[in-house]
Amino acid sequence: MKITLDIPVEVFDDDFTAAAFEARVREFAIIELIRAKRLHEHEAARILEIDRWDLIDKMEQAEIVATQK
Repeated sequence: MKITLDIPVEVFDDDFTAAAFEARVREFAIIELIRAKRLHEHEAARILEIDRWDLIDKMEQAEIVATQK
C-alpha cells in the first residue's frame, strides 16, 4: 500500500528531512498495525528490517506489550 501526504516542503530541512519523516511515519504505521492485531511481531520485524529485540524496544516505547520476551 502506498499512502501520499500533502505536506509543505518548507517544513523540512537538513535537520528534519522528508526521508527521515517518511521512515518514522512508516515505522509508526507498522507499530500501530501490531497494536490493531493486523500484523504479527515477526512480520513487522521483517518489514522494518530490524531484529526482534529492536522491535520489542519500539513496541515498549509505544506502550505495547510484546507477546513474549
